[in-house]
Amino acid sequence: MGDLPQNDNTQPSNCGQTITIEVVNRNGGSKIIEVNLADKKYKAKAPTLATVLTGSEDIEAVCKEQLSCSTCIGEIESDGKLPKVSEDELDVLDSATKGAPSSTVRLSCQIPLKSGQNYKFTQV
Repeated sequence: MGDLPQNDNTQPSNCGQTITIEVVNRNGGSKIIEVNLADKKYKAKAPTLATVLTGSEDIEAVCKEQLSCSTCIGEIESDGKLPKVSEDELDVLDSATKGAPSSTVRLSCQIPLKSGQNYKFTQV
């Protein structure tokens, strides 16, 4: 995981609430998104990776995190532990990947963002 973006902790007041997401597109280009989890827009509901990627127009997430599509699918890495794959997510992944999901291919709507973790999302 040495290639994941590192939080440099240069933001004094909310550095513990800021995470970094590297987004790699299908052509190999990438960009970095900084997310402040203390932002007021995340107070009602903790954001998922899909929430941020939809807001930055990197994915569609058509079903609005209801596990009924696969438009937020990607290869996801983190410098922390990702949540276990649920049976419902496995069903969607199985259908989307034609029965051969890898351990890093996930639905980004099922990945809650956590303080202190950084993420890498690669479009598939």
